[in-house]
Amino acid sequence: MSRSIHEGKISFVFGNTTVLISQADSKLLTRLLETLGKIRRGETVELDSLTVSSNDFKPSRIEVRETSEYLAKRKGFSPFLETLTIQPGCINQIDHQWQMCKKLKVINFSGNPILERAKSSDFGVFRNLEHVASICLADCDIGNSPIEKQTLFFNSLPPNISFIDLSGNNLKIVPNLYKYRHVNGLSIANNRIKVLPGRLFKCLELRTLDIGKNPISYLPNVFHFTTSLQKIDTSETFIERVHEKEEMRILSRFNLRFIHTDGVDTLKAIAANVIHKHSNLMRIAPHVLPRTLIQETLDFYDDLSWLSALGMTDDLSLLLQQRIEECERLKVEIFEAKFSNVEGVFKMRNRLDAELRFLRTIEDGVKPLERKYLDTTNVTHLSNIIHSIEKFEDVIGILHTFAIRNVSHYSDEHTLKHTVDIVANNGQKWVKIVSRSARGILMDWMTGCSRNVFNQAKDYIRMSHKFKYNFAPPKICVYFCAGVADKMAEKLKRKNIEVIGNLIEIDTITKVPDDFLEMLEEDSEIEYSSNESDDDDEESGVTLSGNMMDTKGKVVNLDVSAVFVLISNMTHGGGANHRFASPLLEMQAVQEREKPAKPALERIMKDKQLLICQTAYDAVVKIMSTVSGPTEMERWKELEKKLKIVPDRISDRASNLAMSDRIKERNLKIFGSGDYYQAVTLTANKHFVSSAYHQGVAFNAFIHESRALSEQKERHLDWVPPQGPRPTHARRYYEDY
Repeated sequence: MSRSIHEGKISFVFGNTTVLISQADSKLLTRLLETLGKIRRGETVELDSLTVSSNDFKPSRIEVRETSEYLAKRKGFSPFLETLTIQPGCINQIDHQWQMCKKLKVINFSGNPILERAKSSDFGVFRNLEHVASICLADCDIGNSPIEKQTLFFNSLPPNISFIDLSGNNLKIVPNLYKYRHVNGLSIANNRIKVLPGRLFKCLELRTLDIGKNPISYLPNVFHFTTSLQKIDTSETFIERVHEKEEMRILSRFNLRFIHTDGVDTLKAIAANVIHKHSNLMRIAPHVLPRTLIQETLDFYDDLSWLSALGMTDDLSLLLQQRIEECERLKVEIFEAKFSNVEGVFKMRNRLDAELRFLRTIEDGVKPLERKYLDTTNVTHLSNIIHSIEKFEDVIGILHTFAIRNVSHYSDEHTLKHTVDIVANNGQKWVKIVSRSARGILMDWMTGCSRNVFNQAKDYIRMSHKFKYNFAPPKICVYFCAGVADKMAEKLKRKNIEVIGNLIEIDTITKVPDDFLEMLEEDSEIEYSSNESDDDDEESGVTLSGNMMDTKGKVVNLDVSAVFVLISNMTHGGGANHRFASPLLEMQAVQEREKPAKPALERIMKDKQLLICQTAYDAVVKIMSTVSGPTEMERWKELEKKLKIVPDRISDRASNLAMSDRIKERNLKIFGSGDYYQAVTLTANKHFVSSAYHQGVAFNAFIHESRALSEQKERHLDWVPPQGPRPTHARRYYEDY
């Protein structure tokens, strides 16, 4: 070392950081080493009149033993900290100072109720700690926090954690940890968990799992999802039964891969019972299990005859609890941020509430605990809808009901309704979720069930022609969550229906008679004629000349309100930063500052031909002559050059609308012309669109925010409006346009 110092070369290791000095004066280097030695021993040294002590070097480990120590040791939080341990009872909230610890790897907050005073804005602290691999949150009282707060917290854990300890938190359900794919160790011991979700094993590559001291009595069909599990702790659980598909899996890995602590006797008893049930398998395939294990467990079985019924009896109480907990989990999951732009989440919550109320009546004894009630709940189907949302692009709605009154009838009994499970691709795709098993789907069709998959597909096709997207029926997709017979899938595909799901050879499901196989080769069951049943095919649009048919989706029709958005001073360069005497303009200015209206229209209009019917054009010219300012007039002249003025033409279905306060002749001409020319109408007149919809006509329209012409009425921001009542008629005036 002395030779290196003489040459001016040396390297230091501070934590995991190496500092290399290659050229230095040997005397100065010697002094540096002596000084560092003093600092390491805790001595105070003088460096060019600068006092440096051991406290000025940020530690890599901090342990807080008492509340009074926390503020003092908090000063040591730095990017060099790797381990932070806070003993129980020291804190009860999340500290934003933790964000400084960018290299933190180990966190131990056991015994500290950190969610007690936590706000939603606090949870981002953990999300920024990308290097944390282990986090211990035992006995933190998490389960007693509101479920919404729990969800936010578990969605904000460090992204790369590999071990989580959540023991002793009074949790009722296993938290949603599925997105933390690096987790290989999990402790959920000493909670109130009754059910293990299969998704936990499907999403995580767990190597160790502690589920001890939980009221778990049933081991579900989960272990086939993972081959990585090496240790499972089942101490002080009530496991008495396992899923029949898990029986042989557990036996084949018993005492080989799994290391059970305590609970061994219970699992060994189950194993003995399973071997007794599967004795025929052992006779024909003795190599499946070690012979010593077979003999030991068969001997053990003589003293455990009471277990023979465990695999034969359905635990309906457990199944009921599983359904209830799944409902509660889904109610929280549907309000996660990733679903914030999806319409229908409140309807989904109401559906889940209804299922939960029904299940509670069984739990409370109002209804008997019978399998028929548990098998007919929609919990599984609703769960499949929620978990399928992310499989499709641009989902805008779930459980969306398309309803329209049949124009050939005038009673509510003839309202056509159709609920679509998932509306994707911004409306261009309708998705039907099928949760039944492949066998159930096949038997429904073979036994003549009216709601078989082919009849449902026909309903989807029929209604898609009545609710077109840009004058074309939405694409139909059927997602079979549990698979479908290959021949049935082929029949659907021949009708241009997209099929997603595992295809199963029909012969492996059941023996299908030849005449039924021939029917699967035919397309008659899902053949749809646009002229059938409803006597209102004009809803699909009138027949136009060839050159106009080519304009579908390429043309937009401008309402008066759309023109105003495009030319108003309010929507251009700081035009909303004014005061207005009109309450309507004042309100619109606030809205414009928060969310500009023009960009949405420009996106719709891009690369499209712009139409305006004669009635709308005349209305714009009339209003511009009295209300517009000079700059707005210039913008109108520029826009006018891009417009194609077309004659008023009202489509047949629009002409059937009855006049009312909301449906006036001027608007009828504007929307009817857009329908006739098969152009999407850009409008702020949502009242007309809604009224027409309830009369049985669904116009293709894009609803935008309303913006009035404002240039003549602009005031400085320091202008104070006069006191007194203000007129309210202006709002309705602009809405009519």
